[in-house]
Amino acid sequence: MTTYRSFNTAFLYAADTAFGTAAASIVTPIEGRLLGITINENNNITRSVGLGDGRNDQNYTYGPYSANFSMEYELAKFDFLQFGMGAITGSGTAVAPYYLPELNFIGYSGVTECKTFSASLEAVDIGTSTHYILTLLSCIINTIEISFEYGRPVTVRVSGFIYKVNKSSAASTTFTKNTDRLWIFSQSNFNYNGSDIGLVQSAAVSINNNIDYDKNRGLGSRFIFGYEFGLRKYDFNLTAKLQKTFFTTLHQDFQGNAAGPDTGISTSEVASKSIIFDVSEGSASTNRNGQISLTSGVIDQFSTPIAISENVIQVSMSGYCKAGITETVNKPIKWWTVP
Repeated sequence: MTTYRSFNTAFLYAADTAFGTAAASIVTPIEGRLLGITINENNNITRSVGLGDGRNDQNYTYGPYSANFSMEYELAKFDFLQFGMGAITGSGTAVAPYYLPELNFIGYSGVTECKTFSASLEAVDIGTSTHYILTLLSCIINTIEISFEYGRPVTVRVSGFIYKVNKSSAASTTFTKNTDRLWIFSQSNFNYNGSDIGLVQSAAVSINNNIDYDKNRGLGSRFIFGYEFGLRKYDFNLTAKLQKTFFTTLHQDFQGNAAGPDTGISTSEVASKSIIFDVSEGSASTNRNGQISLTSGVIDQFSTPIAISENVIQVSMSGYCKAGITETVNKPIKWWTVP
């Protein structure tokens, strides 16, 4: 009996040129180390029974087909995230970095729209000449979380939707794995309103496209006819060792003033600050640099657990941001290589 193993399974992707049709050449691996992917499919079968039929089901009929995926990988490049944001622009230099912009529509006419992607998941059994292939058609990323944790590589978790899953087999092909360097925790930094925050233990930023999977359905097909973005939402969270900065700046902004929360509501609108996650290898030639830059950040929750067993006090906070930093258009993620 042939079994397929995760360590012999490759995930490859390519940008679509039309909805519902697999990309012609699916050869690009995830830029980093893929830790896992889950694919869920549902026929949404209707179970029917009527009066006089007894207690048992009498008929089963196909309902609207639905499929989704989730995956986690250690980050080497930001390229794959364009399928939940927008096509990459720029040239990757310090003066013209690569950007992932905020785009509002899904289409295939150019860089002004966010494309979907097709992916092949190939499971290979050692010693055989045949690959078992799942082809995921016209996928879109709905949620993105980029997390920074002390002692760990920078990690990305994404989830999204799939138009259709096809299966096939093919003669053995050569898989070229990704060899780009990973971003790691010691290259990461959190900047709040222009100032770096020290002793950060973990942090994360998430983007939610709020795609309604069932929005484009109609008579004539079990499958969707396309995707529509919903309202874009940015969230962030942070855990760090308690320092004076948290009292004089972060907690003060959380409350709305220096003394307490009572006057913080006088203007109704919460004062907002910039939120920047930096990753940097340095300024020498070939060093990589990147930023996740968000504007109008506000702190919604602040937690200060104090326990005798922990010695140094840690604080946690979370909040929201309105948009990516504006450089011609909103561009929340940029990266470049020092020449």
